[in-house]
Amino acid sequence: MFQKMKIAISAAALLSSTLPLFAGFGEIPAGWGDIKFGLVSNGVPTEPDSKRLKKAVEEMGIKIDYRYRYVNEGVDPSKNACVNLFQWKWDADYSKHAKRDAGVQSSYVIYVLQEEGGRIKLLQNMADPDKMQKFFHTLRIVAEHAKGYGATIIIEPDTWGYLMQDRYSTTENTSIEVDPLKIPAVVNNIPNFVTKDSSYIIPDPTKPWEKTIVSKDKPIEFDYLSDLPNNMAGFGRAIIRTMHTFAPDCYVGFLASHWSVNLNLNGKGWNSNGLVWATPELIDTSAKLNIDFFKKFYYGSITSESPAKPGDLPDFIGVEKNGWCAGTWEKSDGRTYWYWGDEQMKNYLTWVKQIAQGLDLPVVGWQISIGNMDNPNTADVTNMANAYKDTFFPYFFKHVSEFTDAGFIGFLVGKGLQQATDFTLPGETVGEKGWFLSQLKEFDKKRPYLDTTKVSTVQTPARLTSSGKVFSTVTSNEIALCFSEQFAQGTVAKVILTNLRGQQVSRLETAFTGELKIPTSMLARGTYLARIEIGNAFFVRKFTL
Repeated sequence: MFQKMKIAISAAALLSSTLPLFAGFGEIPAGWGDIKFGLVSNGVPTEPDSKRLKKAVEEMGIKIDYRYRYVNEGVDPSKNACVNLFQWKWDADYSKHAKRDAGVQSSYVIYVLQEEGGRIKLLQNMADPDKMQKFFHTLRIVAEHAKGYGATIIIEPDTWGYLMQDRYSTTENTSIEVDPLKIPAVVNNIPNFVTKDSSYIIPDPTKPWEKTIVSKDKPIEFDYLSDLPNNMAGFGRAIIRTMHTFAPDCYVGFLASHWSVNLNLNGKGWNSNGLVWATPELIDTSAKLNIDFFKKFYYGSITSESPAKPGDLPDFIGVEKNGWCAGTWEKSDGRTYWYWGDEQMKNYLTWVKQIAQGLDLPVVGWQISIGNMDNPNTADVTNMANAYKDTFFPYFFKHVSEFTDAGFIGFLVGKGLQQATDFTLPGETVGEKGWFLSQLKEFDKKRPYLDTTKVSTVQTPARLTSSGKVFSTVTSNEIALCFSEQFAQGTVAKVILTNLRGQQVSRLETAFTGELKIPTSMLARGTYLARIEIGNAFFVRKFTL
């Protein structure tokens, strides 16, 4: 039997909006550490990029945590990049050999769902049981191979931006639906199937080249998604859950695109050069629309009928600049607006910080060029030493505190597209002549940049240990909460109540002695989301007054 207690919350506490809702803006995921860097590498040990990366890490002592690869070419894992990254026959496991080939961990960018078809292809694939079966099988394959390597994984980076871009062009097209709660998707009824799991054994250790192929049936089941709704919000949560189910130690998130919203707000918005050249009104509007979308995409399906389970919550929100360097754009067709100056960088960080705070998530940068302004804007394919100009990282290395203030905890950067800058080693006379790695070497001398004592206690799957339930009674005066689990007297209980815009309207932190009651007489009618943390147990509930 639960003891009952009432807790009075002052008006000041009700109006406070400083505490995080989920993973925690400004908090580091458990096990993360200081600012991390990952560089693109094709993973072949004989190629220059793998040799350079290995030498930089193991001989020069530069702190690079990841090499990363793209998983692309469609949803079918029997045809997409999975067959090249995880070849069972030749033991060519990208995760397993990242340390051997380059001295770093593995990371992945999964980009298979919309297959360069934008919003229309996304909607078609989400509603197709066969495509969803293959898509989640691809996710599972990547996760199974990433398990144990602490991989950072970005899912479908541009896809969500394409969805929003069609809605929020110069004039908003309200006929295009972008609410994840209203877009149908196949989630809780994906057909199970059986595939062949092929591997090999070496019968004679003295003859490792003589291998025997072993093949057995492997059931691929999706019952772990059966509690999620068949909409895009359920789909987003299913992606996060899949990655954390099969790789509990991975860090996973989606990507917010600065080009997703470009409205003309009565002459105070749109700019043909992009968001960072636009007005403060559009920057704020873009941030708010992205927050609304990702809040629903990440958390919208969490209800009393489908409460959060361990592994359901994201670890970060990703952001980008552009796959090409500014110098590539200038050389290809004369565009110069990708050279972001101080003002544009500040606008970018303003936008990023609003989104990070609105979602209460740390930020990982992705596909940001490593070019610098001394580069000659030339390609050198033979030596993997392209060298194009850019202003992003020259600005970063001089303004690190502004990036950490905006919520950045790491970057997966480098040659996202062929026409971009390759990293080279300090002392090399080709390409960018080791500029980026030299900057990292100096950057390392000033670590730590993040407060590693301030670690999030809620978003890492291993910490979400609760399998119990929270029960509620909602009246016009209060929300009463009780729990199926028993907690030790004095266990710290935290409850944060927000509206659907992410604004905190109520909070309490107290020693738990029984039932929790949150006064609601000061709250307007509407729907609210409560995040409840008691010890290592975590619950999320949605309430309507």
